[in-house]
Amino acid sequence: MTNGRRRALLGIATMMAVGVGTLATPAVASAAEATSASVSIGSLVLEPTDRGYAGTLATTVTNTGTEPAWLSISIVEPVANSWQKIEIDDVCFWNWNADGRRTITCGIGSQLAPGEERRVDSTFRVLSKTRKYAMEALGGEIGVLHNDGTSGPTTPFSALFRSTTGSVADPRPFVQDTRSNITLKVGKALKLKKDTDGRFRGRLPVTVTWRGNAPHQYVPVDLVGLPDGVWADGTDPDGGMPCFTGCAAPGGEFMQGETRTFDLIVSAAEDAVVGDYGTITATSGVSWGPDWETTPDVDPADNTRTLTFKIVA
Repeated sequence: MTNGRRRALLGIATMMAVGVGTLATPAVASAAEATSASVSIGSLVLEPTDRGYAGTLATTVTNTGTEPAWLSISIVEPVANSWQKIEIDDVCFWNWNADGRRTITCGIGSQLAPGEERRVDSTFRVLSKTRKYAMEALGGEIGVLHNDGTSGPTTPFSALFRSTTGSVADPRPFVQDTRSNITLKVGKALKLKKDTDGRFRGRLPVTVTWRGNAPHQYVPVDLVGLPDGVWADGTDPDGGMPCFTGCAAPGGEFMQGETRTFDLIVSAAEDAVVGDYGTITATSGVSWGPDWETTPDVDPADNTRTLTFKIVA
């Protein structure tokens, strides 16, 4: 990617951080013909799969101006956290709207010559239980952005969920949860023993069940009350994410109704003091939204478990 192209995309990202609403405004009436562009789309039909619904929005961007142009697209997703990627190799940025859906801005590759078209299809997935009836989510929107941050024409679109019987007729409104519904189970005790590298290490069996379809990117399991010098060190299987006060359940987003079991690995320094440290707490909850707000849970009581903790020689 050229430096000029990178600066342009970073400029767009800055504009998103200031106010996402500016990305979906109509074309500026005084925009010069030299920088005009258009976007055309197909229909977004989400097909039932063994992991929710999935589909592709066919999208074509055209440089209708008289000069070569660097262009980007902006996409307001119809369902929160449903957009997955564009099927072209370029940079994407995103930010939340006030209602929890995201606006995504993506480059579309190299410059477009006057009159040139480019396919920049987007894929979507909704991790909801499939239904015997069709559903529809309104409010999607797609448009073109010029390098100076001005927006071209925007086009609304909806997500149509095909039923498990193959029908798209008489769709009902798709409803997405605003509360999570997590059930957390852990072992009754966590015991750390000396490992071959000299540190103390132990494993805590964890089971997370996710009900509902609230938007999330991962489900963390945190440990509260660990003494200094003791830390969450990873998961087995490995989730590939950094751990802080705890670790995310491996596997990323959960499908509605999915249960995962894994080990949370906990370590302590070589000079950790051997002893019984009483009880600690394991807890789980997700965050989503413009300020990474904590998502309220249907039953917070089953998100928290108490267990004993000790370090043994």
